[in-house]
Amino acid sequence: MTILKDDALDRWMYKRDGMDYGPFTTREIEHMIEQREISQETEVLNRRTRQWARVQDVPKLKPFIEELSRRAFEAARQAEISADHNAVVRGNWWSTHLPLVAGGALVVGVGVAAFFLLRAPAPVLAGYPTNFYKDLQFERMVPLRAMIVEPAKVTRDPVKAVRTKARSTGPLATAPGSVDMAPQVDLSFGGDEVAGGHELTQGDIDGIQKIIAPRLIRCFRTEAERNPAFTGGAVFVYLMPRGAAQVSRVDTNPAPSAELASCAKQSTAGIKVEPFSGAAQVIQIPLHVAQ
Repeated sequence: MTILKDDALDRWMYKRDGMDYGPFTTREIEHMIEQREISQETEVLNRRTRQWARVQDVPKLKPFIEELSRRAFEAARQAEISADHNAVVRGNWWSTHLPLVAGGALVVGVGVAAFFLLRAPAPVLAGYPTNFYKDLQFERMVPLRAMIVEPAKVTRDPVKAVRTKARSTGPLATAPGSVDMAPQVDLSFGGDEVAGGHELTQGDIDGIQKIIAPRLIRCFRTEAERNPAFTGGAVFVYLMPRGAAQVSRVDTNPAPSAELASCAKQSTAGIKVEPFSGAAQVIQIPLHVAQ
């Protein structure tokens, strides 16, 4: 969708879980709507007009929402037409092949019955085998590998870019520490079969960082404004073979606040990558505050 020249000046904030996020351009807001990161009921603020409104009530976003609805309706209609076509094809196949299938099944059944009736009886076992586990093999388990991307610099901004309603429940931390997010681990077997043989590449890693890093930088900048002693650290993203990405740990100096941990966890919301073969991976994203 083409963005008008005047729209390029607009910057938007949105509310979620009692916190304000932003600012974002109109195109970024449209992308988040398309990826279902925000809904039509989400409240957004136009920083130029200083007016809060639901996404579905914003005139500049209505054409984009209507286009998404039209595409969704068209996709549903095409799926329904395809399902009806497949049902007709299956019905025609069974009507022409059912006699052949029934005849083949009858022949196979007669052959199996004749085999069991006419074969010689099996000899009596002399004892139990002693080498039962001789040919039992296990695949070698591949440990998790941490992939470290280039560190990003977070510049202290004297003007707060993100406003939050959350309040700290205690004094600011002064010692390094980390917060573990305990992601849901993917324990599925047969990763090559599930992923179709796709191998995770550095290009895939760079693509994930390109999406997550700007969100994390906003989180770290807000933390630096809240705590002058904050110097940054690293965020660990757990990437499962089925394509889901979750923040598994936030390791900073000083220890991350509850607001930073929550913001970092939200940075992977809606992110899905192409399923890949092999073991799960851990991506380490360093972010340091420039003094």
